[in-house]
Amino acid sequence: MRRMHYAWWVCVGCALLLFCTAGLAINVFTIYQPFILRENGFTNAQASLLITVRSLASFFASMLVERFYRTFSLRAGMALAGLSSALGYVVYGATRSYAGYCCASALVGVGFGIGSTTPVALLIERWFVKDRMLAVSACSAVTGLSTFGVPSLLTAIIQRQGLRTAFLLEGAVIAGLMLLSFALLRDDPGRMGLTRYGEGEAVASRQRAHGSVVLDRRDRRVLAPMTIAAGALTSVGYSHLGVYMHSLGYPPEAIAVAITISGLALMLGKLLFGALAERIGNRRTILTFGAVLLAGLLLCCLAQYGLAVLYAAMAAYGAGLSLTTVGFTACAADWSVADHFRGTVEQFQIGYFAGALAFSPVPGLIADRAGGAYLPTFVLFLACGAYVVLAIALTYRRKKGQLPGE
Repeated sequence: MRRMHYAWWVCVGCALLLFCTAGLAINVFTIYQPFILRENGFTNAQASLLITVRSLASFFASMLVERFYRTFSLRAGMALAGLSSALGYVVYGATRSYAGYCCASALVGVGFGIGSTTPVALLIERWFVKDRMLAVSACSAVTGLSTFGVPSLLTAIIQRQGLRTAFLLEGAVIAGLMLLSFALLRDDPGRMGLTRYGEGEAVASRQRAHGSVVLDRRDRRVLAPMTIAAGALTSVGYSHLGVYMHSLGYPPEAIAVAITISGLALMLGKLLFGALAERIGNRRTILTFGAVLLAGLLLCCLAQYGLAVLYAAMAAYGAGLSLTTVGFTACAADWSVADHFRGTVEQFQIGYFAGALAFSPVPGLIADRAGGAYLPTFVLFLACGAYVVLAIALTYRRKKGQLPGE
């Protein structure tokens, strides 16, 4: 039996990192929000401000990510990112003040800022020559597992044992998983006497990994607001699903099921994205998932019309978010020569975090002025989604002939 290349164990370690810093620490937080509002008496604006603090920390961390990974190896830096997220949840569980909640949000934000797409993309680049997009998609897909069953479990723990117990338990789980991730990750195949996965195969496949594109000033004027809009509809949108459904009158059990559906769709969507990208190319895959994302956001705006519409919205929205997560890595590969790939990924990530930061207080502020309604915010997210898809489509059209394989 052929032994599995160690690159795939590195992929597992990266997946565990994203499961912790993005899945458990970020995606699942939407389950806590209604309980935080109820037990602490915070306003909608204060609850949204927690997301603002988290996004602010992520933004500044992403600005320093290049310097951070020059100071620490990828393996060590990723471990520190995960432990920051774990510590954040411990602080959530230990505090009873709003300032403490803000401190915890900042720690979680730092973990996400330095422990998300950028280090994973760089490590996969070091270890993989072929199936690179599939590996990135597989790593990112695991974040969806955090919302598959976990929301219902957390809801039950909160209702029976209290909010503090749920926070502390999640912090302990994140810390344990990050120790396992650290044990699996390795910085470079050469240090283990290995070559990259697929290294011995045709050089032509390596050339197809990147395009011959150099993004000019006109491209950046279109793409910078695109990444900001993506950060808004993805990070801020997903974080407010719980309070949005609560404002529509859905009970906690139905909300937990809806979040689980979105998480399962997110996981399957990312896996399908990677598989399709290998078969039909990045451009067609990205535009297909763009259509799914827009359908999901439209259904979110109609979610008050019953559980069937709500669950369909969560499925389409969750799957469509593959565009603004793994899709951006695919865009960076297509729209940059190999030497510029790292810089393009970092620029997209900074724009994404800037959008999450800029929009994070918006849902709460709108809700406080609209009688607690979050529907206007999701109409805004639909507009953001339309701009994201349009900007990507126009950029691919302008760069025709400079893309991988062309």
